[in-house]
Amino acid sequence: MKIQIALNQQSIKEAKKKVLEVKNKIPKMNEYFLSLCCEWIIKKAMWYVENSDIGENVKTDINNHWSYVATANSAKITNDAEQAVFVEFGVGTMGDQIPHDNASSAGYDYNVNNKYYWAYPVNSEEDVDMHKGYQTRIDKNGQLWIITKGSWRVMYAYQAIVDARQELRNPNGEFARMWNEAKMRYIG
Repeated sequence: MKIQIALNQQSIKEAKKKVLEVKNKIPKMNEYFLSLCCEWIIKKAMWYVENSDIGENVKTDINNHWSYVATANSAKITNDAEQAVFVEFGVGTMGDQIPHDNASSAGYDYNVNNKYYWAYPVNSEEDVDMHKGYQTRIDKNGQLWIITKGSWRVMYAYQAIVDARQELRNPNGEFARMWNEAKMRYIG
């Protein structure tokens, strides 16, 4: 945005007024830009979830539990699906074999306690997304059990953030386009 100023009092007054108008629009412009960024990151994370080998029910649950809050100077993305953190970091002996890049800094504990596998009861196989490595057993009482060594990490959120950081460096990329969209919407 360019402001032309003549060297007279009226022109200077008008220029100050225009600058103040733009200044007052900047918080809303930033909030809008950060909202666009959050939506881009969530779409990218959802792509990683969809292209993973986790069960369809878990994919749907994770993809339906995204939310974000954007303000003028910060944004927070969350996913409150019950299994989201386990899918991100992996679990059990399988997850512990190749830990998530941020497991220690996030305070994530694989808590394997020398267990090679876990078993838990279910009502039917329909109650569980059968994951690679899961097995079923029926005990002598007819109870169905799922037996698992855990699952590998998917790192859908981590990878979406890595992609966002790369995209931010691209002067002609999506984030540049979103910034221009926000500027045009609020400043013109």
